[in-house]
Amino acid sequence: MRLALWAAAALAWCLPPLRHLRDDAWDYDEGPLLQAAALARDGARLYADVSLNKPPGFIWLLRAGFALGRPDVASARLAVLAVTLAGFLSLGLLADALFDLPAGLAVLAVLLCVDDLVPRAAVVMPDLPALSFAALALLSLHRFTRDPRARWWALSALAYAAAVATHPLVAGAALPLAALVLVQRASIPARRVAVLVAYAVLVLALVGLCVLPYDRAGMLRWMVRYNLAVRLSGNGLTASSVALLARYLRAHAVLVALALASGAWLARTRRRRDGVLVVGLWSAATLATFALWQPLWDNYYVWTLVPPAVLAGAGLGRFVAERALAPSLPRRARVLAGLAVIAVAVALRPPPPAWRGRSAETAAVVRDLRAVTAPGEYVASDDPFAVFAAGRRAPPPLADTSHKSIAAGFLGSAEAVAALRRYRVRVVLLGTGRLERMDAFVRAVRLAAVDRRVIGGHERVVIDPARLR
Repeated sequence: MRLALWAAAALAWCLPPLRHLRDDAWDYDEGPLLQAAALARDGARLYADVSLNKPPGFIWLLRAGFALGRPDVASARLAVLAVTLAGFLSLGLLADALFDLPAGLAVLAVLLCVDDLVPRAAVVMPDLPALSFAALALLSLHRFTRDPRARWWALSALAYAAAVATHPLVAGAALPLAALVLVQRASIPARRVAVLVAYAVLVLALVGLCVLPYDRAGMLRWMVRYNLAVRLSGNGLTASSVALLARYLRAHAVLVALALASGAWLARTRRRRDGVLVVGLWSAATLATFALWQPLWDNYYVWTLVPPAVLAGAGLGRFVAERALAPSLPRRARVLAGLAVIAVAVALRPPPPAWRGRSAETAAVVRDLRAVTAPGEYVASDDPFAVFAAGRRAPPPLADTSHKSIAAGFLGSAEAVAALRRYRVRVVLLGTGRLERMDAFVRAVRLAAVDRRVIGGHERVVIDPARLR
């Protein structure tokens, strides 16, 4: 029965995203990431030819999806879904390990109710995959504290290195990982410290191996200078990260309140108190990281709800086991306890997600690009997702044409026009307003135009590269 319930939870996580594998981009960043992975697969050099402001772990994940299928949107999203499913199940197993059965199953049920979590499960963004690797690292290290064999310790270090190599902001998971080792009482303090030191050395070595093969000057430009420039500019955001986080958590006050109540209730016993400490440190580390980071993008907010969801679910699961199902309690008390759990579940349940679907506009753009360009031909666009969905590639310097790159001065008209010449681009697709911010580039494209049409809300311009000035 327990296995059937876990399988049902896994299906509830996977089935909605599987129905929408080829939908329009959830976020602009999907397009540049898909283009970067495809261009790297074709031989372009990350950081030197193709911009990327994070370590290469997520690009490796996308390339693995391409290797198992083909370089298209569905293959990439299947790879992401596989990792987030592993993270989803890891959180349930971790809850069982920290708080006893049936905490894990209750945690899975609460996570399925967290707003935006299931709709983002297969989105081509590194945030949830990084969080999933961190959950796997926590689960493996907890197993090591109960079964001190090197394979669990090494698996945890590998998963944590993968998390940091996918998204560095997840590095705060080091705090709960350290707590898992330090709270164990079966070994002497010196041995616990030695385990953590060796763990840190292995993680640093693994992360170093991830970045070693790449262009150092390019990594310095995109991973350090670019991120600092975006952070200093704020990209138009005026509210502080603390204010944005407070507003977001107030919108999910029921879950936060339930997590606090569950943590207090679970902490009655010493063993579960350690679990509350680990999950609480994870939540504190996440909030502290985001409070210090500016600007804070919307897709990171859901990270702050995962540790509270674990505590809330664990508390609900144990409450059901000890109160609602306890045969020693009067029947009326068990009924009231069951009704309380149902009421909480109803309060937590979010509205059905508004799946976008493949819009008619994007479908029209994809058909047009396939008609006017040949396979392997480069297309310059401020909508790289539509170009990728059509099976075409962006010129490597124009794989990311974001507002951030242009506003921070990391992409300018001269560089963009030079890319059109170098890669013999015949088709330029305008439609999101990003490339239009570079006036000189737009003027050069329109002066070189031999055909201009509006397709699906986009301006498709066929140019003669020889006429570019």
